[in-house]
Amino acid sequence: MLDTEKNLLNAINNAETLATGHILEQFDADSAIMRFGANHMSSKGKIECAYQTPYEEVKVQRHFYQGTKGGKTYCSLDSNARIVLSATTFFAKQISSKYADFGGLRVAGDFVENHGRAIAKGFIQNVAEAEAVAAVAVAAVAVAAVAVAVA
Repeated sequence: MLDTEKNLLNAINNAETLATGHILEQFDADSAIMRFGANHMSSKGKIECAYQTPYEEVKVQRHFYQGTKGGKTYCSLDSNARIVLSATTFFAKQISSKYADFGGLRVAGDFVENHGRAIAKGFIQNVAEAEAVAAVAVAAVAVAAVAVAVA
């Protein structure tokens, strides 16, 4: 029975990975020129990128944008889907939630044992740190809003 359940978990993870890839593609832009103030950015074309999901890694073709003078690039899919490093939002939430209670090695072991998903300890730590930084920033904005409302 255990082998059957593990096979079922693998099949479900594969289906969820495929579905997540299609969903991520919906967050990409259509290659139109983007404007950020006076800066105009055009698509450099679609580039394959790997995203980490709770199920397994999924590769998606997405547009990258860059200004006419070069410099930093922008990916609307990452912003629109609220990607944390390369992790989907739900995966980042799972990682940070588990990391708050356990260390990186235990979180990695939990994902292998209970989700059939191997993750590097360093990736777990980086995602958890990025989530913590974002939470602190949100809290700071909320405190500032309350201070303005009270004043």
